[in-house]
Amino acid sequence: MLSNRGGCQIDGFCPPFDGLAGVLDTTAGQSEVIMPSGIRRSARIVKAVAMGTKATGIGRGSCLFPLAAAGKAAVETMPGLLKGEVTRGIRPMGAALMAGPGPDNLRFP
Repeated sequence: MLSNRGGCQIDGFCPPFDGLAGVLDTTAGQSEVIMPSGIRRSARIVKAVAMGTKATGIGRGSCLFPLAAAGKAAVETMPGLLKGEVTRGIRPMGAALMAGPGPDNLRFP
């Protein structure tokens, strides 16, 4: 499980996504990597899965901010919106399902 649980409040700690490549290299397929937090955009979900994570969570912005802005109805629409965004994110990669994207679909400078 890759999480810094509040580490962003300490100057100099890297967000979980920024350390993901190093963790995946270190584990080298010997264990499944799960990112329970640190994801706030659907593009990061697609990238994390393509890099090799088994699962991701979504950040508080996907639930708490809509709740504060528009109530329960806004929170209930979030899963559908995220699913649509993820689908639009994997189509340009030529992948039909979330299991499809892999490291070959990504480029890092």
